[in-house]
Amino acid sequence: MGKPMHGLSMVLMKGEAYRIQNFLDTAVGSLGFCPISSIYDMAHRIGQIHFYRGVNFGADNWLVFKRVTVDQVTTGQTDSSFDPEQYGKTPTCDEKQTVVNENPFVNPYSGENCLARLGWNKLMTVIVREMKRGFLEEAMRNCKEEDNNDLLGN
Repeated sequence: MGKPMHGLSMVLMKGEAYRIQNFLDTAVGSLGFCPISSIYDMAHRIGQIHFYRGVNFGADNWLVFKRVTVDQVTTGQTDSSFDPEQYGKTPTCDEKQTVVNENPFVNPYSGENCLARLGWNKLMTVIVREMKRGFLEEAMRNCKEEDNNDLLGN
């Protein structure tokens, strides 16, 4: 954070953003048409892929991913220029009220939007859980294979 972005890294980040968006589009589009387990399986597989590509996230990264996804989907904002929590600051009641007054449709605490947030939060909790599980299962399987190879002298 705070480092200038170079053109190539911005292109790579946009590519990742599109892949995340495509996955979420597929997951949401599958709801009601496919068993929910198919969404879990997709997230699990993505976790496995993260292991093999050496992409590991700390707990705080998973929480931020989940929170930002829920915020972006439920508010519909494309510009997160007003995000006091971005820098670890909890918004005050006055700051929350300012956002509500500027755009009442963006109120994340309104009744209908609250239900959407709850639904998305639950979905993202399951997706993150399955991605972590896929990653950890692959890591454990890889460790067992290495241990077996060491025992066999390979």
